[in-house]
Amino acid sequence: MDGDDLTTEQARKMHQSLFRLANYLHRLVARMEKRGFPPSDRLYQHTKKAYDAVCSLCVELHYRSCESGVGRPRKDN
Repeated sequence: MDGDDLTTEQARKMHQSLFRLANYLHRLVARMEKRGFPPSDRLYQHTKKAYDAVCSLCVELHYRSCESGVGRPRKDN
């Protein structure tokens, strides 16, 4: 099995779950920036990398949850 074997419904459910985490990490990065964490701070860097990675995964899962129109042929569940 690989990512192409996921149904659109499975991808949608995964996206929904990860979106909450992405939203939390986005707020956390924003709070860290507001509090003055320097870009060189390791905790800030790890938090930002985590947000970037989860956000990228959310985008990919969103595309996989679409039945068509994102560079892939129509996929029936």
